[in-house]
Amino acid sequence: MKRLVLALFLAIIAGSTFAQDVIIKNDGSTVLCKVQEISNSEIKYKKWSNLDGPVYRLSVTDVTRINFENGEVELFENKQSLSDVNSTILYDDSNYDNPNYIDGELKLSGNKVYIEDQQLSDAELRQLLGKEWYIQFATGRKMAIAGSTCIALGTLFVIGGFISYGINPRNSTNVIIAITAGGIGLPFYITGLAIPKRIHKNTIDEYNKFNNAHKTKTANVQITPSIISGHPSNNQAQVGLGMTVSLDF
Repeated sequence: MKRLVLALFLAIIAGSTFAQDVIIKNDGSTVLCKVQEISNSEIKYKKWSNLDGPVYRLSVTDVTRINFENGEVELFENKQSLSDVNSTILYDDSNYDNPNYIDGELKLSGNKVYIEDQQLSDAELRQLLGKEWYIQFATGRKMAIAGSTCIALGTLFVIGGFISYGINPRNSTNVIIAITAGGIGLPFYITGLAIPKRIHKNTIDEYNKFNNAHKTKTANVQITPSIISGHPSNNQAQVGLGMTVSLDF
């Protein structure tokens, strides 16, 4: 009977242990919790001891892995986050209206923005660009996508029309299909050409100029030994040692 009670007790303990998520941090410490959400930059969770309490946040760069209650394990690559590049940036809604500075430059590849080979999420990008530039960038990005889509669709319709006409130019049905496809494709293509596609790129360029202009410049002082030679009034050459100081701003 005692063995049965002990077995039930151990089963209850084991069940309570595996019914929770466990976050393992880089320093080896653990957090017993219930994970609420995982994004590219942070993990939201509630403490297991207070599931009705507040939601806590933890940067993914501080986490090695998460052991979920169902037995699944999620591993995290400890890549440098945007907050590590410039610790002065705070991610809160009150700071979204104004641009922030950061070391390095933003680079646009397609419609994605990177800094030091790290892709920025929309939240991080909005934090850097500020409200006005972010709206300008987001609008420009949508226009670029719409323009490229119109050009692609127009091209497909026109090519399809040519193919239909080329199969049998004497067939009236093929001619009608070719004319219809061309009538649909050409407006799409012309519309796509007319839509501006560089607004989002120009926005990134504007931000980079703004960011570079507001970086704190520091003076680089270099002191090097030098040889000083001269000819005094007695016409005897003299050589001495000196120091050269150079300032680089």
